[in-house]
Amino acid sequence: MLDVLVCCDDPLLRRSLIGVVNEEGYTVRCVENTADAVRHQLTEPSRVVVIDYAGFGMSPQEAAMVIREVSPLTQVVLIDRTDTHLEGVHILSRPVDISELKALLGHLLLKGGLYDTQTDHTEGI
Repeated sequence: MLDVLVCCDDPLLRRSLIGVVNEEGYTVRCVENTADAVRHQLTEPSRVVVIDYAGFGMSPQEAAMVIREVSPLTQVVLIDRTDTHLEGVHILSRPVDISELKALLGHLLLKGGLYDTQTDHTEGI
């Protein structure tokens, strides 16, 4: 399973986000729009989806809710300029603080932690 899917329509920011995620040792893939992010979750789910999108079509908020619906174990991080509150979605304010993003990804992808979707927890039962 892919660790992080980045959805970003700004090429410079996209490269920066991919670099940060790679630097932290996570596997990452990138898509340019929210519809592709949803499509990707249907075919190849990732553990975390980071959305920073200001283009046309499906809004980032709509995409976040659809992703949570089709892939409930996936954590969604929305980078937004507004004071958005969506249940089950982690919100980071724009401009994004890279150290804050790193810390959040570290928490969400913590091996054996609350959101660990790769460890088989049945052995302890």
